[in-house]
Amino acid sequence: MTETAHHTFTVPRHLPAPLPRAWRAFADADTKRRWFACHADWRTVEYALDCRPGGHERSLVVTPAGGRHLMEATYLDAVPEARIVYAHAMSVNDARLSASLVTLTFEAEGAATRLIWTEQIVLLDGRQDLDERIHGTRLGLDALGAWLAA
Repeated sequence: MTETAHHTFTVPRHLPAPLPRAWRAFADADTKRRWFACHADWRTVEYALDCRPGGHERSLVVTPAGGRHLMEATYLDAVPEARIVYAHAMSVNDARLSASLVTLTFEAEGAATRLIWTEQIVLLDGRQDLDERIHGTRLGLDALGAWLAA
């Protein structure tokens, strides 16, 4: 199968933290690792992050059933406390699900932060659908909001 499906989606979020802390939640490896997971029962076995132009991110998690989910990214742009742009690919059990360009914008809103996640995605070979990806993105951002509020 050689199917491709192109989409763009946006997920806005009001984060309960000042802009510098919200930025660090994405740009600092130790901080991001604390909240970055779609599901609490997934185990992170490998994580690295270098959030600067030309830097990389790699996250390998294993599900309770043994599924291996890999996210590999290259950072294209990072303006502290304003914007992050990266390209990433997602795979499950060595089968490529998608390739994406993600733009994150950050804006102070008093003691909180407005985040806008925009993802341009190519879904590959019918291995994932758009609703599933949007749902996973929302779960991750919900986890971030809960972590920031704690």
